[in-house]
Amino acid sequence: MSFFKDLFGSNGGTSDVPPSPSQEAALDIEIAAIFRMLADTMGTENLVIEAGKMNAMKLMRSEDRRERVLALMRILEEDPLISPPPAEAEIPEILMHMTEQLADIRARRDLEDRIERKVSEKLEQDHEEYVEDIRRQVISEESPGAESPHDKKKRENLEALENVRLTQSVMELLRPQNFEEIVGQERAVRSLMAKLSSPYPQHLLLYGPPGVGKTTAARLVLEAAKKRAVSPFAESAPFVETDGTTLRWDPRDMTNPLLGSVHDPIYQGAQKNLADSGVPEPKPGLVTEAHGGILFIDEIGEMDEMLQNKLLKVLEDKRAYFESAYYDPDDKRVPPYIKKLFEEGAPADFVLIGATTRDADHINPALRSRCAEIYFEPLTPAHILRIVENAAKRLHVTLAPGAAELISEYTVEGRKAINILADAYSLALNRLGDDEIARIVSRETPENADAETARRPFGLQKKHELKNTAPDAARGTEETVRNGAPADVSRETMSSGAADSGGAHRAAACGTPDNGEAPSSTVQTASNAAHISNPDEPVSRETSALAGTENLNVVVTRGDIYEVAQVSRLYPFGRKKASDTPAVGRVFGLGVVGFLGSIIEIEAVAFPAAEKGKGTVRFNETAGSMAKDSVFNAAAVMRRLTGRDLHDYDIHVNAIGGGNIDGPSAGTAILAAIVSAVTGVPIRQDVAVTGEISLQGEIKPVGGVFEKAYGARQAGITTLIIPWENEKDIPEAHLDLEIHRLKRAEDAFAVLFTDDSWKEKPPKETLPSEHKTAEPA
Repeated sequence: MSFFKDLFGSNGGTSDVPPSPSQEAALDIEIAAIFRMLADTMGTENLVIEAGKMNAMKLMRSEDRRERVLALMRILEEDPLISPPPAEAEIPEILMHMTEQLADIRARRDLEDRIERKVSEKLEQDHEEYVEDIRRQVISEESPGAESPHDKKKRENLEALENVRLTQSVMELLRPQNFEEIVGQERAVRSLMAKLSSPYPQHLLLYGPPGVGKTTAARLVLEAAKKRAVSPFAESAPFVETDGTTLRWDPRDMTNPLLGSVHDPIYQGAQKNLADSGVPEPKPGLVTEAHGGILFIDEIGEMDEMLQNKLLKVLEDKRAYFESAYYDPDDKRVPPYIKKLFEEGAPADFVLIGATTRDADHINPALRSRCAEIYFEPLTPAHILRIVENAAKRLHVTLAPGAAELISEYTVEGRKAINILADAYSLALNRLGDDEIARIVSRETPENADAETARRPFGLQKKHELKNTAPDAARGTEETVRNGAPADVSRETMSSGAADSGGAHRAAACGTPDNGEAPSSTVQTASNAAHISNPDEPVSRETSALAGTENLNVVVTRGDIYEVAQVSRLYPFGRKKASDTPAVGRVFGLGVVGFLGSIIEIEAVAFPAAEKGKGTVRFNETAGSMAKDSVFNAAAVMRRLTGRDLHDYDIHVNAIGGGNIDGPSAGTAILAAIVSAVTGVPIRQDVAVTGEISLQGEIKPVGGVFEKAYGARQAGITTLIIPWENEKDIPEAHLDLEIHRLKRAEDAFAVLFTDDSWKEKPPKETLPSEHKTAEPA
């Protein structure tokens, strides 16, 4: 529009030179072309409407070229006030400008059309997606269990993995199934049973070394307690087990699997109906899952101390409470169950059983004060021997003479003993060779069995193979019974369930009849039929893992045990140090490491001082300051008892092994070693002593007497001397030890020394390598 105003302002709408006829014809053609282009761009109807608004209808139909150009000017500029008509000389320039303007309009319209088409396509696409989302939402609401093809494929992959199984682990196979199979923990199990079977069960803390049956005992005791009339546990009482070493929590309680947590609706997300309204959702933890039952926390000593304090609060309240800054009790959108959790908390009435291999010092004192404490005893070699023999029977393994005893020398843990036996079993099985195994299997495999089944005799058959053989096995059993096999043998074998470790399997392994009436293969067939007669029942764990091994006659030798020990870098746990030969200046003290006791070998040697009254006393620097104090106490007591001055001798006291003796409990042993070295009186080497020595010669009480007795028995000690005040700490004849509860050092000397000559016998020179010996008393 500025172009036309400028044009009219400069020329006044007049023309001095009229165009020629040819120019007039060209101008008319160009004007008509612009009208057509304008009609194509705007549309004929829109052009007419626009011309009516701009008062250009008459001008468009005018014979005057100038008026038609004025009509175009008004329409293009959308200004009805443009006038007068332009001069003839100005029309070419005006038409040129109109052409450019019309081109811009056409380009803009084309661009707008393209954008409009894209917008329409996008709207249509979004509409289809929106409709599809609505459809999926409706379907999910109508059928919540519906799954997409992608989800279905993932589920099928998981199901395929479920059908692939290796054999069971040895620990799973040989895990105790009843109280009789928990070896060496009779007192602990009895105490555990009494505390949980009461109408008022207590929270418990179980202490003990690893691999002695703490977890298994707790699980079995709960099952037994459910059957007691006075027990508060229902038949459906849960046993929730967790590991204290893996319990990780957030101080803001956004993550706490033990006590429960509240999911932040912004950062952690929540259910869709809750996330949209910003409602926090509490997630109850294991304490609520264990409501009405037992919460077992293994390695509770490894739990964070703050988490122990939080658990203590739950034990007191019997409820777990939740807090969140996002919770608004006045919000009508909060579901009732969430409001109930925030206002009343989640129920958490359970019995806590915590097990730990660490000292009691690692448990919160407040938590300990609310729990009864039970100590599981370390296993002795006799216990390990029983565990190994029972496991060998269930594995159908023959132990060579001395093999079980050798395993008991390398460990005091039942779990480790089973692992050693399993490794030795693998070596012995590998020693048979494929040819020998194939020969035995071919003898026991039916003629119609395929080659694949014959190659897999150790329970590697798939479940469907065992199920398919069930009818034939059952028919074979019935046929055997009808043909004269003893009915009692068949019934007993078929009802045994677990693999028999008695005469039937031993007869099968040896290839001889059990009682002269039925061959071993008959008994084996009946046993297998009992396990697989019902194809819908799961295969017995021992049958699936051990099918066929009872016929291989696997023998585990001492050489197999030694090879396992060498490969695993195992060393004998407790070497036998006791002997029947007394020695001068050598005595056995006792110490405690964790839940196990240990022997402390203390030796002393004495020489006359080069100058009387200027003797020296030397003791291990690494033994500790308290042990040094015990040496000086012993010097005073020796002078009081024997009349000899320690300064007249050069004395060296040594604790073999260089360990730190933390405590005064070796005082009596150090006194005995010094007196023996000075007087030359031999000390019995089958006696161990513990107790602090006072300056008055009294034997004072010490701790860890129970564990020390275990260490003494491991070393072959037969006689144990303990302080009189510790007499109730250990039962009579514990571990078959002869226990002396004494008050004074003289009483201990009467047991330790071979004679009473220490009272007046003059000192003699002795050397550590030249211990004087005497005949056993």
